[in-house]
Amino acid sequence: SGAGVEGVTVLCHAPKDHRHLTNQGHNGVYLNRAVNSFVRNVEVRSAENGINLAACKHVTVRGVRFTGPEMHHHTLACRVG
Repeated sequence: SGAGVEGVTVLCHAPKDHRHLTNQGHNGVYLNRAVNSFVRNVEVRSAENGINLAACKHVTVRGVRFTGPEMHHHTLACRVG
C-alpha cells in the first residue's frame, strides 16, 4: 500500500512486427494487487505492453509517456483477476 514507480525510463526492445502472445518479456510496468499506489512521470520505450494493472485498487497513473516505433499491444491495461 502506498508504493509506486516514479521518474524512471523503462527501455524494452520489442520488434516492430510483433505478433500477439509471441514476444518474450517486452513489458513495461506491471502492478499486481496494488492498493493506494501510483505510476508517475514514467517513460516506456519500445514495449509491447506499457503499463498493466491487475486486480489493483486506487492506483493513479499520471505523466506517463509511451514511445517507440512499435505498435503497442496494450499501451495501458487494467485487468481484474
